[in-house]
Amino acid sequence: MEHIICSNIVSHATNHNILCTLQHGFRSKRSCKTQTQLVKFVHDIVSNMTASFQTDVCILNFAKAFDKVGHKRLVEKLKWYGIDGSVNRWIQSFLADRKQRVVVEGTPSAELDVTSGVPQGSVLGLCLFLHYINDIAQSLTSTVRLFAGDTMIYMAIKNDQHAKTLQNDLNLLCEWERKWMIKFHPDKCEILSITRKKHPITYPYQLHGQHLKHCDYAKYLDINISKDMR
Repeated sequence: MEHIICSNIVSHATNHNILCTLQHGFRSKRSCKTQTQLVKFVHDIVSNMTASFQTDVCILNFAKAFDKVGHKRLVEKLKWYGIDGSVNRWIQSFLADRKQRVVVEGTPSAELDVTSGVPQGSVLGLCLFLHYINDIAQSLTSTVRLFAGDTMIYMAIKNDQHAKTLQNDLNLLCEWERKWMIKFHPDKCEILSITRKKHPITYPYQLHGQHLKHCDYAKYLDINISKDMR
């Protein structure tokens, strides 16, 4: 039943161009990391370097993203995307009245109600998650790359004003977080300034009022990216 519901939701999203074109995670003809997401990213970076521009990259990491999806917000978002009626009610039922517990050395804990999150490992869970975060890049100026919950934003930095624009995008992401009750983890978010200039522009980017760490290299989709692209 999950497969039937999921395939019809995906068909609906495809026919009506609902899912963000920047989202490459687990979508037909887009899921190969090296052929789509990474190639486009590297092309942008190398093009900027050829033009002698620095590129500041913010690699963002959700904190327990799949567990934070609010059921009521998800249901309303699905209605907005035209997934309504009996299908919407079926999804509400699919998410409702779930419980969880842990077992340690054969002894179970008390059960707790699961009031948020999509069931991980389920057929439908990832499809629902992609719809939930679908509008994350809507108001951003910088380039955005999405692979399921892995989020990257970047921009060519020619002066401090461009860096401030990138910081403003981080502020907009904070507003999106507050609205949809799902957060990035600042300790796991990194800044990579990609350039071969001797004196790069260094800007104190912040998320939730916390300064983000500048790194010499960062891992994205299992690939280590160095600050000089060598």
